[in-house]
Parts: sequence; C-alpha cells; structure tokens
Amino acid sequence: MQNDSSALVQIDPARTWERFVLVCVNWTQRECDMDQPASSELNLIPDFNLIPDPETGLALLAKCPAAETAEQALDRLFWHSQFTYWRNSLAGDRLAVAAAQMHCVLVKRLPPTWLCRAVHKLCMPDAEKRARADYVVDSSGSFADTEAQVDRILESLQDRPATALQEFWA
Repeated sequence: MQNDSSALVQIDPARTWERFVLVCVNWTQRECDMDQPASSELNLIPDFNLIPDPETGLALLAKCPAAETAEQALDRLFWHSQFTYWRNSLAGDRLAVAAAQMHCVLVKRLPPTWLCRAVHKLCMPDAEKRARADYVVDSSGSFADTEAQVDRILESLQDRPATALQEFWA
C-alpha cells in the first residue's frame, strides 16, 4: 500500500486535470448540490485538492448556491479561505501560508495539497541548517556513537564561560 506522498508524486498532471474537469462539469451540472448524493453520483463530488490554481477554486465556489446545512457552510467557508490564502501566497504575502496552517488547526482539518507543497517549499535545506548550526550531531551511526557525540558537545559547553545569557540580557 502506498502512502499519500508517493501517490502525489506519481500523478500525471494531464490526467489529473482531465479528471478534475470531468468532475467539475458534472458537479456544476448538478448546481453544486452538496446534499447526500445518490450512490450513482458519489464520484461527482469534486476533490478540491485537484484544483490547479486558486482562481479556479474561487470561481467554482462562487457558482455554487448558498449551503443549506451548517456542515456544508463550514466546508464552503474552509475551501474559500484556503483558496484565498493560496492566492495571497502566490501574490507574495509571506504570512499567508502560516495563516492557512493556523486555519487548518483551528477547524481541525488536514491541510490541503497546496499548503503541504508550500510548506515543503519554504523549508530550509539541510545543508543550510548545518552551516548555521553551532554543533552538528550525525545520527546515522549507532546509538552509542550518537551518544558519544552529544557527550563531547556537553563537555565542551561546560568549559565555556556562561556569557551567552549575560550578552542577551545586557
């Protein structure tokens, strides 16, 4: 069984867009009816994670009538907010990704695909982390080797004068 991340990597973008267009056409033909679909219509509910850009998602949501139940309204609000954060992120808003993450946490929903990709893109490369670090512990060896490295670092710290806090509070 594959995990979600490997499945995302193997998706053919052309086929994904084809599937999304088919789903959206069928969905808009039903006039965005978000009530419980009949069993033959289960494949007509769109997967908003397949939307390739935020403007398409916002346009699709704008075509839908107002939700009838509280759950539908919350779902619509979640996706509207996520597409807005995504659009703002692409426009250069540096806080949009963090705001989208907080929104997901507050409403207790998994982050959408665009947000996972944006967070991954913002992560600092390991080489840069190592270059900035005062100490690097190589944990690829045995546990005893790693523990010995940590012990050496702790010993070297004991010999240093405790000036870091004095400089910080000065």
